[in-house]
Amino acid sequence: AKIFLVLLLILFLGGSLGLGLGSGYFIGLVEDMPIPTEEELANAVENAGEISTMTYSDDTEISSIRADLVRENTELKNVSPYIVNGLVATEDENFFEHDGVVPSAIIRAGASTFLGVGGTSGGSTITQQLIKQKLLTNEVSFERKAKEILLAMRLENHYSKEQILQGYLNESPYGRNHKGENIAGIETAAQGIFGVSASEVTLAQAAFLVGIPQNPYTYTPFLQSGELKDAEYLEDGITRSHEVLQRMRLTNYITEEEYQDAINYDITQDFLSTGTSEEVPDERNSYIYQAVELETIDILMAQKVAADGLTMADVNANDQLYNQYYAEAESQMRNGGLTIKATVDPDIYETMNSTVQEFSASFGTTYYSESTDENGDPIEVVEPVQNGTVLLDNDTGQVLGFVGGIDFDTTQVDHAFSSRRSPGSSFKPILTYGPALQEQIAGANTMLADTYTRIVQPDGSIYEPTNFGTTISNDFVTARYALSTSMN
Repeated sequence: AKIFLVLLLILFLGGSLGLGLGSGYFIGLVEDMPIPTEEELANAVENAGEISTMTYSDDTEISSIRADLVRENTELKNVSPYIVNGLVATEDENFFEHDGVVPSAIIRAGASTFLGVGGTSGGSTITQQLIKQKLLTNEVSFERKAKEILLAMRLENHYSKEQILQGYLNESPYGRNHKGENIAGIETAAQGIFGVSASEVTLAQAAFLVGIPQNPYTYTPFLQSGELKDAEYLEDGITRSHEVLQRMRLTNYITEEEYQDAINYDITQDFLSTGTSEEVPDERNSYIYQAVELETIDILMAQKVAADGLTMADVNANDQLYNQYYAEAESQMRNGGLTIKATVDPDIYETMNSTVQEFSASFGTTYYSESTDENGDPIEVVEPVQNGTVLLDNDTGQVLGFVGGIDFDTTQVDHAFSSRRSPGSSFKPILTYGPALQEQIAGANTMLADTYTRIVQPDGSIYEPTNFGTTISNDFVTARYALSTSMN
């Protein structure tokens, strides 16, 4: 008996010590956390959208970024019980009983992290997930989890379960709709994937929608173009929907008959056919807007890939993985409330482009050809001589200004950053004649030999330069003449 009492005392003291240490650690993680305002808490359940903006180097605005995140908020009363029950059964079966967190789930998740046993669940309730989506980052750390727990409990003190559910359903991402647009919110998802309101979905449709937010760009049935994915890639979303149905059956939200009917239903027949998205506004049709967008997506992709412990080589080798990270980065850029500051100086950019516009007619012959439009009607294709120019700060590598082309409306190919072409003779004054003059190796009247030359390259290939038209004069010419006629 004495041994039993001693063991009981040791367990009690050990538990008290562990509880004290754990409490102290928790307080240390959150003691510097600012308390969210009423407005910030309201934003967590009311889904105020944020628009990203791009600026020049002096902070003047280039443009707000076109947000292709389509979202139509709705009220919980307009959402099918199938969706609500499926969400609760799958994500948080004790949602209506807890106060924002489930201690046992947190302990289980913590033990799994420390010991490497059990499932991969993060122990997050619906309330915690909403907090993470709206008030915190995706950082994987004990500090973020501690803040998430504290904020979830605070949110539950200010808002009802119905308000939290409504906020979660309106906020959650659902991948892409049949127009290829990024979508968020249950009403937009129901309309954009099945063509029905969130109040009218069937059980099978509801299960598919509920499953998407866990991995929206994998489970969504549509590509960026709005086209339906190949059958093999649709299986991921279908498998996930079956998991939702299983959870609903286990929690008795549906009967065995309803479960069997839904799990045997071919949901692919309900997906909408490809639609057409809205045109991009004219003010955003420019080379600088396009260049800043693409560069921003590249940077955000790299950050997300690194945060997940992968490399861009891993992602580039897997089309599905690449598309997923690209879509996530694009969505963050458009809808994350970012201020994206370019290195481009607005005065330099304007001067470079206006100069090219002024003299573009003298660049060479404009070619015209015939083609057909999407309806098969004949159209004239105008092909002016293009220009791609970049001005760099040699010390930092920053792009101070650039010319992407003669006319963005004629062609959206960026000849500065997206078109790889040989610089050709434009390098001659920069790499040869200029340095020769500067170092006083040659002058304007220095005589140069325009004769046959044969050079064996390091790779074994033979270099035998000629002038335009494969001609060689076999004569001596002045440096001035050679440069003026671009002789080789």
